[in-house]
Amino acid sequence: MTAAPSEPPARAQHIGEPSILAEGRKPLVRRHNNKGERASPWVPRCPGERIKGRCHEQDGALPATVKRIELEVARSILTERFGVLPPEVLPVEMSLGRLLLEDVVAERSLPPHAVSAMDGYAVRAADLKSATEVFPEGLKISGWAKPGEGEAMQVRPGECARVLTGAYLPVGADAVVPQEEVNVEGGKAWFRRPVEAGMNLQEVGSDVRKGQLLFRRGHILTARDVSFLSAFGLEAVTVAPRLRVGVLATGSELVSRREEMGPGKVLESNRSVIGDLLARLGFEVEDLGIAPDDVTKIARVIDGAANRCHALVTTGGSSVSEADVVPEAVESLGGERLFHGLKLKPARTAGAMSLRNRPVFVLSGLIQAGVSAVCNVVLPLLRHVQGLGWLELPHVTARLSEDVPVSGGPGYRRVVWVKIDVDEGSLVARPLRAPSPSRYVISVMDGFVVTEPDQGLSGGDLVKVHLPYCPG
Repeated sequence: MTAAPSEPPARAQHIGEPSILAEGRKPLVRRHNNKGERASPWVPRCPGERIKGRCHEQDGALPATVKRIELEVARSILTERFGVLPPEVLPVEMSLGRLLLEDVVAERSLPPHAVSAMDGYAVRAADLKSATEVFPEGLKISGWAKPGEGEAMQVRPGECARVLTGAYLPVGADAVVPQEEVNVEGGKAWFRRPVEAGMNLQEVGSDVRKGQLLFRRGHILTARDVSFLSAFGLEAVTVAPRLRVGVLATGSELVSRREEMGPGKVLESNRSVIGDLLARLGFEVEDLGIAPDDVTKIARVIDGAANRCHALVTTGGSSVSEADVVPEAVESLGGERLFHGLKLKPARTAGAMSLRNRPVFVLSGLIQAGVSAVCNVVLPLLRHVQGLGWLELPHVTARLSEDVPVSGGPGYRRVVWVKIDVDEGSLVARPLRAPSPSRYVISVMDGFVVTEPDQGLSGGDLVKVHLPYCPG
């Protein structure tokens, strides 16, 4: 596992901005000795950061257990290994935060009848054509319509009806005159001006039309959605099972509180970022805390969590040094490695295992790599288990502001963090760059673009921007 830096990283930069060298910052590069040889990976790469034997190996130097594979191959491995859980049918009032497995289509119009938009008098517009201030038109008051009454009353020529806001419009009426514009005298309502048909009404289907798509499959229901569906009269919805995901940070250098800080210690914060992202995406998250780089202790935590959770996500311990022991801990419990390494940058050291028919994701301790793996591997697989297929994040199309060069080895895809701006009414994606340990770039990015293997991007290209924090 690569430790997070103990000092604030360099700010995220637009790719076209001056380099960190020009700003006097120390670059994150490998050290070399005076003979031109690569120095020990124990040498810090930025102030306060000690990488304790964790190095980013080239593909040719990886151990036999690590083989970087294409994203499509990882998808095939995972979807073949982990099946789909059955759906749930829940009363609407119990569906808050749940993921829809079916489109919700309106079976009727709302309102189902024309209703009055205010307190007043329902009239036939044709009866008031001649009404003036000098010669008002008097209409007989035939009744009183109130909200909640099941059937609409009837208004005949020469008649009107007292109506309250929300009441069904009487049959024959086609407009409502506000009560403050009407004088009542001698059993009649007197009107001083003509009105137009449709005035002060809510027509049938003015809110929702029969057959209208209300919510798409894959939408996460909010409190506003539940309130609307309840008011609409929908009784139940078909939703995906709610998955419980445990998140564990590993690393002997990690501490959870500032009071525990000391030489060689790093304040752990990956769990909160990854846990928050998963929670926003509709999962129930269990914080499994921190475990040191010890096979037995990591195995103990994972053993218990595997009995409570549908899936586990670990951060740290995904690289290839002696301290990266998460895969060994899972194997000691009878787990199986499915793959270790992706042709995806960042997230090259991400892996997946199976333990008791549950996925265990082994992610890098570098936050950018962790978030990349969650968005591109963890989330799609969990959506598959929920019955939605390999579902990607919501996205928008934007125009790229500048070139993005090819990066990574042969066959690699690149994840490019971007800010989204609006320029002359169009969305513009502005690429960000930052050293791999940078946390700030995750704070300021709006989304990311994934390149095709071995391909860069050109300024002006229309690109798909995935939105991690817009899940529904």
